[in-house]
Parts: sequence; C-alpha cells; structure tokens
Amino acid sequence: MAIMVTVPVAYFQIEAWRGKRAWDAYIADLKAKGTWTDLDSLRPASVSDEQNFAMAPILQPFFLDPKDPDYWKKTDWLKLPDQPRNDIQSPANAFSGITDIQAWQKYLGTDDVLSEVNKLAPQLDAFRAASQRPSAVYPTWLNTDGFISTNLAKLLNLGQVMTLRVNAELAAGQNENAAQDLVANLRFGRLLAGGPTLTSALIGIAIIGEGTESLRMGLERSQWTDAQLHEIQDELRRADFIAWQRRGFIIAEWRMPSLTKKPLASIRWDEKDTLTSKIITFLDLQIPKGWWYQNLLVHDRYFQSLLPAFQPEAHYFDAEIARQAWDQWLQAYPASSPYTYWGKYTTVNLSSLALEGAIDQIQTDQTLAACALERYRLANGKFPEKLDALIPQFLAKVPTEVFIKGQPMQYERLGDNQYRLLSTSVDKAGKTSPVVWNLTVSPGAAR
Repeated sequence: MAIMVTVPVAYFQIEAWRGKRAWDAYIADLKAKGTWTDLDSLRPASVSDEQNFAMAPILQPFFLDPKDPDYWKKTDWLKLPDQPRNDIQSPANAFSGITDIQAWQKYLGTDDVLSEVNKLAPQLDAFRAASQRPSAVYPTWLNTDGFISTNLAKLLNLGQVMTLRVNAELAAGQNENAAQDLVANLRFGRLLAGGPTLTSALIGIAIIGEGTESLRMGLERSQWTDAQLHEIQDELRRADFIAWQRRGFIIAEWRMPSLTKKPLASIRWDEKDTLTSKIITFLDLQIPKGWWYQNLLVHDRYFQSLLPAFQPEAHYFDAEIARQAWDQWLQAYPASSPYTYWGKYTTVNLSSLALEGAIDQIQTDQTLAACALERYRLANGKFPEKLDALIPQFLAKVPTEVFIKGQPMQYERLGDNQYRLLSTSVDKAGKTSPVVWNLTVSPGAAR
C-alpha cells in the first residue's frame, strides 16, 4: 500500500521539478538573447480621466466589465434597425454589411440613410466631441486575476456605426461632418489598437481599415479640403499596424498562467461556474505541474519563432519568417504527448492573421499617400510627376513597401486627375502579387 502511494507522489514531484527546471532554463535563455519582454514594459503611460478619450462619459461604459449592470444600461443606445423589411434582411445583422451605404439604402427604401443613423446623433456627436481629448489610452490592463474582459464586439460595432455615418454624410454632401467623424473614428481605432489583447489590436486595425475605405470614397469624388486631409493624414501616419500586431502577439504570448505564478484553476477564465473552468480546475488537481510547464514551452516556441517577422522600425513584415514559423513548429511537434498536447491544442496558426494585418498596412499606406496627392492637386491643379514632389509640404517621406524592405511605394501619374499607386503583397503560399489602386478624381464634385 505504501508503495502504491509513494510511487505516484514521487513521480508527480519529479515531473514538477523537471518541468519547472526546463521552463526556468528557457526563460533564462530568452533573457540572455534579449528576446524576453516584460509585460509591464508594454503598459501605456497613465493619463488623467479628464484627458483620456476612453474615459469620456459616452465611451467609458463600453469598457466596463460586461457583468456590471451599468454596462448594458449605458451602452444599450447603440442600436440600428435589425428586423427584416419587405423580405430584406437588415445590414445590421451582417458583420461586413453594417457600413455598406448601398445595402442600407436598399433596406430602408430611400437614399437618405443619414436620417436613420442620426437617430443616434446625440450619442454619436458626444463621441466625436470626446475624441478631441488629447490622450487615447485603453483603460484596463492585466491584473492578478487575469484580463478584465470587455465586450470587444460592441466596441467594434460602435466603430462600424460611426463609419456608416461617415459614408452617409458623404452621400449627403455633408463633407465637413464626415471629416470630423472620420478623424474621431480613426482615433478610436488607435485607442483600441493599444489595448491589452491581440483581439483589441485587430479590432482597432479593422476600424481604421474601414475608415480608409470611406476616405477613398471621398477622394474619388474630390470631397475633401486641404485642411481636412491634413488632419486625416495626422491620424493615418500614426497607424502602425506592424507595431500594434507585434505588441498584441507579445501580450498573447506572455499572458500565460505560469507567469502569474498561480495554478491554472486560480486564473479567471470566465465565470467560475462554467464548464470550462470546472474542467480546468479538475485537470489542474490531477495533472503534474511539470506537464503544464512543458506545454507552455511548446506554446511559446511558436510565438518566439513568429515575432521576428514583425520589424516595425523598418516598416517591414517578413512573410517568409511568418510562414516558416508555423510549418517548422508543426514539424517539431508532430505527435501529442502529455508534454505537448495542451500546448498544441491551445496554439493556432496566427501566421496567416499576421499576414492579413501587414496587407492592411499596405492599404493604409496607400491611403496616406493618396491624401498627400490630393492636397498637391488642390494646390497645383494636377497630380505630381513623382511622389518626391510631395515632400516635405504634403508628406514627410514616401511610404516604403511592407514586404520589400526599404523599397519606396511605386507611383505613376496617368493624367492631371488620374494616377496609380502600386505596392507588393504576399499570399499565404509566399507568392507575390500587386496591390494596385487606380484613382480618377471628379474635380467638379461639391465641397
């Protein structure tokens, strides 16, 4: 009987020692190589609530814990018509259709979408006014209980409703209102991109990406003034998707339970009485702690091989490193074992996600250049022969390629009111393809 008890206890202790020893050695090696990142170093500097866009009365409730009754009470105003009309489904129920002005016109049976959106005008105007605050800092961070969750889906929805209003204002010829709302929403995207999760970064990038589509719409119709474009440019030049994604991936990497020095069962995953929490609690009591450390090694090695793909200081994303990171990780851990099962189960292919964010950066860079080109045209009556002519009055420097380090964005003037921007993209298989934006403006459009 004593042997039956002693052997399992000894086995658990040995496994715990082996796993912790392997993990400590791994962390020591990362620190020696300079690839260790302390999460606290990523924490944004604190600002006063009065200075912070996120803490304005109209926006602050969106960052409350969804279990707080005030969360639902104070964010319930964010609603668009969502019931079918004449057998037409509401665009509000389509993830990619919320900002589609034509879909709303068809659904509402009128070109006047702005009147419908402006039923939310008091709240959306307050949002725009709040965006003028000098700082935009995500109001929550990691704590000893894990992440204080927020309803990121509702934050994304808020950004989409603002984009819809921009599109509706452009359609109605309310260009100044559209410009102010667009700048407010770009700042909102930047606020979310600096949040404490990879998901918040991706949502911020998505909101900015939708904003650039609105901006392009106005450029084609020559609806923006020089002053408006200058302010929009000021926001776009801060849109560093490569840096934001890298930061988000680091947070996703190091927000692992071992770094809190707590057992898995003590981490706040969701509500304590959920099935997931019960399973984790049970497993945490049954499985040797050393196995968790071994699985953390499996999980983290993928992130460590992926992070070098992000090179924000060079405005560059190495697609080949990202692709190989996943392929080599799969080859390194072909079979599941107690030391790898959880690590493999919780690790997903994020290389493709990172690639999409880099492609979004190309589109934003092209839009930044397009703003400068339109400002030049407004001042000179035609587009320049070369992008260098924009410097320094309209553009600080010519944007460089995201996938070709140091290569300037390509530009071709096609006429006084026409041009082409050309960049290079890379797909999941490593094949290159052009990202072409042909723009013809309509100088006679009303401002």
